[in-house]
Amino acid sequence: MARVQTAEFASLATALLAATHQIKPPGVQYKLLAVTCKFSAAPTTAGDFVVALDSKKGATHDEVLYTVDPSVGSLTNITKTFDDDDAFVFTGGTGGDAVTVAYTNTDTKTLGLKIRYKILDHSRN
Repeated sequence: MARVQTAEFASLATALLAATHQIKPPGVQYKLLAVTCKFSAAPTTAGDFVVALDSKKGATHDEVLYTVDPSVGSLTNITKTFDDDDAFVFTGGTGGDAVTVAYTNTDTKTLGLKIRYKILDHSRN
């Protein structure tokens, strides 16, 4: 049975760093479901909020999955869902694929970040 998990990161007033704001469940396959970020106020300085794949195959296989500049349109909420058509299934664990989130946060807004994913159970295959 697949289990939905949510990685929640504490309220932050600093940059989101791909090295620390990521999911890589240990030794299992997982599917990215959604990434949400709540800002305490709309950013005014341009800068991209980036969701990316840090591939286990190396930098040439890394991929930007979603990008948006929250200063355009004065966004205070970002919600990106990934449906079955996106088919983002990854293998986690040491040396596995990681889904990362990065944002410079020049305006030092307080951010609340959540990454939702589903652990896949292939034991019935």
